[in-house]
Amino acid sequence: MFIKEIVRSMFQIAYSGATRFNDSYNVLFPRYNMTLLPVIGSCVNNDCRVFFLPYVKEDRVFDWRRFDQNDKLFMIRFDSFLSKAKEYLRNNAIDFFVVDRMTRGDLWLHAILQACKVTGTKAIYLEHGETGSIHPDIEFDRILNYDYFYASNTDMKRHMQKQVQKYYTVSKCIIREWNRPKILPKKQSKVHRILYAPQFIEADRFNQLFPQTLQYKHRERLVKEFDILQDETGVSTIWKTFKSGNLLYDPIKDICKDYQVEYVDDDSFNWCLSRSSMVITDCISTTIYDAIDYGLPVLCLRYSKAAPIRESILKEFGNSIFIYDYIDQAVERIIHFVAACLGDNESNYIPIIERKPDKFPWENLI
Repeated sequence: MFIKEIVRSMFQIAYSGATRFNDSYNVLFPRYNMTLLPVIGSCVNNDCRVFFLPYVKEDRVFDWRRFDQNDKLFMIRFDSFLSKAKEYLRNNAIDFFVVDRMTRGDLWLHAILQACKVTGTKAIYLEHGETGSIHPDIEFDRILNYDYFYASNTDMKRHMQKQVQKYYTVSKCIIREWNRPKILPKKQSKVHRILYAPQFIEADRFNQLFPQTLQYKHRERLVKEFDILQDETGVSTIWKTFKSGNLLYDPIKDICKDYQVEYVDDDSFNWCLSRSSMVITDCISTTIYDAIDYGLPVLCLRYSKAAPIRESILKEFGNSIFIYDYIDQAVERIIHFVAACLGDNESNYIPIIERKPDKFPWENLI
């Protein structure tokens, strides 16, 4: 990680130095990363000067889950960040502040966003992840706090445009679409293998659906079914989860050891894609969009009591979305999905996602 940060810092210095004489617009990014590379390149090509958010020594992390009388210094600390943010934006005449993710507990990022409102800096949010579910609270946050929202596909752009119309009295957010970097296949797996990639396991987020004990029993059932599938069809399974999203202990890890299921909980999603021939998940998220970009057939098993899915998404994804009430229904659909993929009918599970990227503001204004 230390080496990675050194490399990141070197890229930031290089881009900032190379554009220091550009005089079109001043564009600020939180930090360099591969997702933002095409956007940074657009700034360079359009004579914009590129800035990266300076490092601050003070503790910038706040536990957003806990805000009570023990946090009396919170406002003092945040006001200090806000003062620095206003000064930085004004001194550097920043025209646009571009972010592709906003961590809930990062006070420095939130201070910059708040400072944009009083300095005239336009805040741009790039939808980093993708979703087909309806989350009114998140959507309202985006259109309320940003001047531009760039969706990552056409359906999401249309949906967010409708939200702006609904809240037009409090938001004038401009909705556009950007060409989010896609995962392209380096090599296609010649082995029939399922990549099962469920969404993050966070007790505070999903307890309202059903207890952790029932979640565990559902997942245990799936492990056993994947084991049976391998015996009957020769199709193996990778169970791909994320350390950052798990509970302190994920019992499925031990269950997988007792069956023919490979458990992976690191940041190797792209590598797992390259080893798989079909993908199953439980959420219309970046996981399923990346799999489609990669050219793999996908199946989303969506619990009926989870956040609702947009009607337009249900039409666009067709067979790739299956809404179930009971785990037996989900298992039956998995069997049909695998049979279709083995029987050369996998095209029925590869949706075509509509994308028509727009220009960035500095491209339109020049």
